[in-house]
Amino acid sequence: MSDWLLHLKATEMMLPYMFAAHKYNYSRYGLYYVRSMTRIQPDILAKFYKGQQSLRHTAGLWNGEWSDMFIETTWMRKGHGPGGIIGNTENPKRWPHGSTAWMLS
Repeated sequence: MSDWLLHLKATEMMLPYMFAAHKYNYSRYGLYYVRSMTRIQPDILAKFYKGQQSLRHTAGLWNGEWSDMFIETTWMRKGHGPGGIIGNTENPKRWPHGSTAWMLS
């Protein structure tokens, strides 16, 4: 199970290092992310406190992943093959399970 408050605190504590290292995208979007997540709706926050922001490929307690890592092992994996992601939206056979709405939005 993940610890939401620890995640937010660790992310917030890393921001000065992101700025110091001139990692502009991490700095800018990290700050936006922390500010957005501290203003999250109470009903969603309650789910996050229960660890429901973790994604799993299979059922289990110790195999949860954050969404950024989960996408690396699902959709982004398709882009690392021969031909990359070119043509994936036109070929339903290459769509990873559950990504149809995401790709077409």
